[in-house]
Amino acid sequence: MKKGQSCKIAYIKPGKYEKSHNILSLLPGNEVKIIQTAPSPVFQVENIQIAVDSAMGNNIYVDHLE
Repeated sequence: MKKGQSCKIAYIKPGKYEKSHNILSLLPGNEVKIIQTAPSPVFQVENIQIAVDSAMGNNIYVDHLE
């Protein structure tokens, strides 16, 4: 993913971060915009920006919109 790109969350790999994804509104079907990729991924969901660590970010699979 590249900075500024929009995508839709397709799948979140189950595991130890599953509850965190739900709390942060990172749910399948939600549209997100990539704000930053390094050093940690930052997503925008609606009007909220969410930073996650790389391990959590690697469990999020998306479909490209642009």
